[in-house]
Amino acid sequence: MPSQNPVLRNILCYTLVSKNLSLANESIEARKSIISTMQKMLNEADIPGLGLILFDDYGTLTNTPFLDHEELRMLPNRAEMISALREWHFLTTGYPLLIGLVANRGGWVFGMHTKEQAEAEIAFISQFINADYYRICYAHPKAPASFEEYRTEEALTQRKPNPGMLLSIIEEAKVPKARSIMVGNDYEDSSAAYKAGIRYFGQAVFFSEVFSEQIQAALIKKERERRDR
Repeated sequence: MPSQNPVLRNILCYTLVSKNLSLANESIEARKSIISTMQKMLNEADIPGLGLILFDDYGTLTNTPFLDHEELRMLPNRAEMISALREWHFLTTGYPLLIGLVANRGGWVFGMHTKEQAEAEIAFISQFINADYYRICYAHPKAPASFEEYRTEEALTQRKPNPGMLLSIIEEAKVPKARSIMVGNDYEDSSAAYKAGIRYFGQAVFFSEVFSEQIQAALIKKERERRDR
């Protein structure tokens, strides 16, 4: 059972991400095992203390078109869950819960898509989740020589697993790192969160039926309390 002590839970989360980073040369299965463990550390008690949630895109909020060869679409319950979270957060704290989107789009240097197509995709996702901020990184460590500027050290600081995009939004939003989290689906996301100094939660639990039911129940309770005043 996950620890209900928030300090202990946060320490455990950082420890697990750190271990995850050390698995860079290990198997994908080993990485997934660590991330799976990290995904167990979330409950509704975490949400009121938050000010900013950063989301990955492919595999977290949407399908992955370059893998499934289907048109971009939102995954089930994503927009609804985020909307419920924001409403409950505001009713509970009186303050808005800010939402950010951080996306790698280095595939454009290989002709997988254009920058315009990437912008259109991120605009589509941002609209569905009513994002307050978004960042796109076009850099790639294996960019061909004709795109050399997109594989420089400076350019790659923005690409997950590096924290550049996350830190940029955190700075613009003026939300402390202690009140910010990252939700993603793979090693690049968890690594970027660790390097940015914020907590990470896997999408498998964040958008799970159990957590969704907890939030819906908490929202109904809060609305009932407001009506009864």
